[in-house]
Amino acid sequence: MKTFKINLFLFIFLVFSISTFNEVEQTGFRLLASDSTSYTCPELVRFLVQEKLSLEERRELLRGPKVLKFLENVDLEFKETFKDSNNTPYVTRYIYGDDPVMSKNEYYLEFENSIMKTMNDKFFLDKNISFSINKYFRTLLWNNIQKAVSENQMGANNYLKLVDTYLDWKSLRLVVNTTDDKIMHQIINYAYQVTIKDFKAKMIALDFHKLAKGFGEGLDDPAFWFLSGMGTSPWKAYLSARRARKIFKKQSFNLPSIVRYSDAGEGYEETVEFITKEVSNIDKLQTDVGNYPHLVEKGIIKPYKSTDRFVFSVETMDIFRKAQGKFDDINAGMTHLFQYQLTDEEYKILMRYFEKIDFFAPPVFVEKQIDDWHFENIKDVGVVSFDFRRIGASVLVDLQNDFIRLVLDASDKTGEELSEEMLALIKERGLNASKMVDELNRAFSENQKEIFGSGKMGVEEVISSGDEGIFYPRVALTHVKQEEFVSMLAQQKPGKYRLVFLPPTFVSGARIPDNLVASLISDGESLEKEIRKKVMGFTKEKIHPKKFNQITIAVRINPAKTADGPFTTTYDLLLHGSKNVLTQNEIELITKAYQQIIARDLLKKGARQGKIIILNAHNTLYFQHLSHPLASLQAA
Repeated sequence: MKTFKINLFLFIFLVFSISTFNEVEQTGFRLLASDSTSYTCPELVRFLVQEKLSLEERRELLRGPKVLKFLENVDLEFKETFKDSNNTPYVTRYIYGDDPVMSKNEYYLEFENSIMKTMNDKFFLDKNISFSINKYFRTLLWNNIQKAVSENQMGANNYLKLVDTYLDWKSLRLVVNTTDDKIMHQIINYAYQVTIKDFKAKMIALDFHKLAKGFGEGLDDPAFWFLSGMGTSPWKAYLSARRARKIFKKQSFNLPSIVRYSDAGEGYEETVEFITKEVSNIDKLQTDVGNYPHLVEKGIIKPYKSTDRFVFSVETMDIFRKAQGKFDDINAGMTHLFQYQLTDEEYKILMRYFEKIDFFAPPVFVEKQIDDWHFENIKDVGVVSFDFRRIGASVLVDLQNDFIRLVLDASDKTGEELSEEMLALIKERGLNASKMVDELNRAFSENQKEIFGSGKMGVEEVISSGDEGIFYPRVALTHVKQEEFVSMLAQQKPGKYRLVFLPPTFVSGARIPDNLVASLISDGESLEKEIRKKVMGFTKEKIHPKKFNQITIAVRINPAKTADGPFTTTYDLLLHGSKNVLTQNEIELITKAYQQIIARDLLKKGARQGKIIILNAHNTLYFQHLSHPLASLQAA
């Protein structure tokens, strides 16, 4: 009877909603219908209950002719708009150089894709499409800013001048010189809001907002995908843009605006008060989490030195970063790693703690601009994809420890002094993270030259967006060369790299289509991540994180296409443990996880088991797992 009542209530609610759907604009309850989007009755039901599109529905939408035309035009317009752009002056002067003597007339603006990770992992499942969305927004924004500046002259004694720009995979940063920051803010904020309106209209015309259904509150409104901040330093602008995420998170009835953080005046006191309050909240949470004994016993949190504060382990931080707030995903990680399920209360306090630490996560600056991955250049050589493991989690672990030291030294400091120290801390961690990424990129680049030869390799030597990238070899890589490369990286930076090797063609010799490259690479990356999730843990049945985080795993993809259309893919694992020799039991554990993940996640895409190859000099061992038919394996 209870179920009947709930279903009856839902039915009445939907009937009422449908009957009044055309009146939503007048009532102030602004659904996407107010943006001239039409829905059939089933689509409306899906909209109201926030049902996600299926994987096939997503692929069909993204392969549509209007989407393909949009992606083609975006690339051309972006390249023309930013053909003279160069990050080097910005990075050299404002980031890595000594603090310049700033005139009171210099201001910094940051426009960022505030949902980039969700967009990559959930909406589009293709980083190239996310790149295109970023290109479109930034091209619109730049053109609107130029137009607004030219049409709003500030008088003979005032001026507004764009000094420098910075572009990376998710942000546009500007340096502006002006005699009147309030008028400047009004002019650029107007351009920003015009851009948002145009951008939102385009995303809805392409049905991209439908891809966001069911992934979180407010994500289906493209007006809030790109947020902005302004300040008297790059770090203040960055922090203001991060603060915009909180200010506009639930205000889905208004357009966002540029959040200000000046040295004085509008936006300053509010920001100082906000930072002071957040530091205090973090300090309290670092004490309160210690009241949950199971979290301490399991190693989910640990005491910080001789204080009464508690902090996340790097493993816990990594779980929370990847799960993006999803309770089930967090508990799945906890079960695999700690053999423990969080209670609702434990989840809530840990989530509050993580969100407040993550808010202050510093930016990583890259000198080289990245437009896209240029998958069309796979041609006859194939592609190597790489990313750096756990950079974000490591930075956040250091930051949470910094907070404790900051608070313990801050007893007699004013809010302004505490805020300035907080900004200095973010800058220091941001510079350290940027240097760490630079070092890993440098090591990767030098190793690929040593193994594959020096000189240009395709269109770019190494295309890196910071902590991830690709390169196109000069010639297709043999399996031996791939294995030499993995071994060299593993010996120098054990466990730091995640690698995927993709050939240029199917086994038959037919070329792999550009639009299939990203999804195959994504499947390879997911396989590596899921294997780590399954086999790593603190019990004797698992491989201890201290050991397994020193193991480098590469995935070699071997796609095969049959004559009548369907294709199958085998995935080889290349493992190298540097000085950490895998035992027979550990190899069997990895093998079982590998088989289960293929069966659970990739069998429906035509995947088949390949080889597991152990590359350590001390226990070179080749396995070919063909004894268990995949169809008989049970998904774990």
